[in-house]
Amino acid sequence: MQTINAKYTSTKQKGAQEVSLYIEGLPSGGSATVDDGSITTDKLASKAVTADKIADGVIPEKYTLPAASASALGGVKQVDYVADPAGETPTKAEFISLRDAMVTAGVMKPAS
Repeated sequence: MQTINAKYTSTKQKGAQEVSLYIEGLPSGGSATVDDGSITTDKLASKAVTADKIADGVIPEKYTLPAASASALGGVKQVDYVADPAGETPTKAEFISLRDAMVTAGVMKPAS
């Protein structure tokens, strides 16, 4: 069981009674919902939040996937669809069309 500290206040205004209840550790307004990124006393007490975890530079910069190359893995775009050859044996033009689509997408290195 957990003990909570609470403060109760009561005031009368214009014939109506206003009652307020403050519970230590809850955000003002009495909501028990903690926003994403918030640091709570429970997180501090359990050592989930430390100076090392919130120091400048701890959160890495946005990562950009590098382009693929002959020597490095990386991201490549999808090749546009290349139609099947008209006959059993692809023609030179059909082969070049496939090769050019791969070069354009970055799957194949361009001719030097």
